[in-house]
Amino acid sequence: EYSMSMYFRQQWIDPRLSHYNWNRSIQTNYRRLDNIWVPDVFFPSAKTEKRHIITIPNMFIRIEPDGTVIYSQRLSVTIACLMDLRKFPLDAQTCSFRMESYGYTTNEMYLEWSKDRKFTNVLPSTNIPDFEMTAISAHDCTANLQTGNFPCLYANLQMQRQIGFYLTQTYVPSILIVVLSWVSFWIDPTAIPARISVGLLTVLTITTQSSGARSQLPRVPYTKSIDVWMSACLVFVFAAYVEYAFVTVLSRRHIKKKADACKDKATHRESIVSNMLHDV
Repeated sequence: EYSMSMYFRQQWIDPRLSHYNWNRSIQTNYRRLDNIWVPDVFFPSAKTEKRHIITIPNMFIRIEPDGTVIYSQRLSVTIACLMDLRKFPLDAQTCSFRMESYGYTTNEMYLEWSKDRKFTNVLPSTNIPDFEMTAISAHDCTANLQTGNFPCLYANLQMQRQIGFYLTQTYVPSILIVVLSWVSFWIDPTAIPARISVGLLTVLTITTQSSGARSQLPRVPYTKSIDVWMSACLVFVFAAYVEYAFVTVLSRRHIKKKADACKDKATHRESIVSNMLHDV
């Protein structure tokens, strides 16, 4: 989901409100809203909606001499957005902002975007901390429901996730942890406490970091890019720990073979000395 505040402006022509004899615009406030017909536009994918009322309701109505009505209001809405997180955090998302008529069908009313479409210009101030807004495209549509065909509009917000936060909080630390696990390769195999401490510490650290990275994301039924990365790091760290166990086993076997060889030599020497004494 995503939230945004906006100036929601609608414009239509109502011939009943024309006033050519005045030759000037009439501007009124929210108190006259009940006396003027307004479109029944709503946001079908909205989870929460709020109309700003501080210090007074943030809206106005302007009526031009030819009956053109401009209705502007300031709104804050939270819109549901289905995201594909398979490439997270290297992903790009497209979220739709949709509006449609609640009761008027296409035979009674139609909706269209303003001709200039200035809202499609991406401004630097529209960027949010986790994403960079790359493009906005506007489209017309028709909602085909059982009760009829209703006019609708939608805008696609194309966003690219900024990787800076995840680079410093996930990727770089996990790389350092893997490199730290390789330090055990240069530790004397006989220094058992040191190698066990390094191996166990790196395994627990990478596991905790992996759990922390996943806890911030919704539960989805597929594997994400960050899951593959953290799993690979865990495999490298665990492999370094297993390598120490393998080296320890080989070292013990080597020491045992060396001890057995020394024992055999000692036994052989004792046998030779015993035979020499027996001959004497």
